[in-house]
Amino acid sequence: MLQKQTARNSVILTLCLFFVLGCGTNLPEGDVKIIDVRNGSEPEIDLSAHKANDVEVYRSQFMVDGYKVRYYQLEQNKLVSHEATRGSTDDFYNAQYVWMSDTSVAIRLYNDSTNKELRFRVFGKGSMSGISDQLK
Repeated sequence: MLQKQTARNSVILTLCLFFVLGCGTNLPEGDVKIIDVRNGSEPEIDLSAHKANDVEVYRSQFMVDGYKVRYYQLEQNKLVSHEATRGSTDDFYNAQYVWMSDTSVAIRLYNDSTNKELRFRVFGKGSMSGISDQLK
């Protein structure tokens, strides 16, 4: 009886490990400092200085106060950049990102001092870029 229970527990443990390891994703994620360029200009896009899945966030002021997200992805084996701007007058100093797919990035802007945060998703493909408050 003890042997059967031990064998059953081993099978269950093995299945659980396969499930946990299989659920893990290798989607890129990271943290970046937000660069304030309201009194200057944004850096030019330099593809040679970036790789796929890099993300930059700028505090900018063009038509509206907001945050511009510049993200880099591979399209047809070529590195391209996309940009999307989210309007906000709140002060955020840091950003976290998680790539949700090859063309979509979940963004979290946050301020540790005020505990404020702003979440949204940016996406792009070809000549199109977009932004959504829906994270799915």
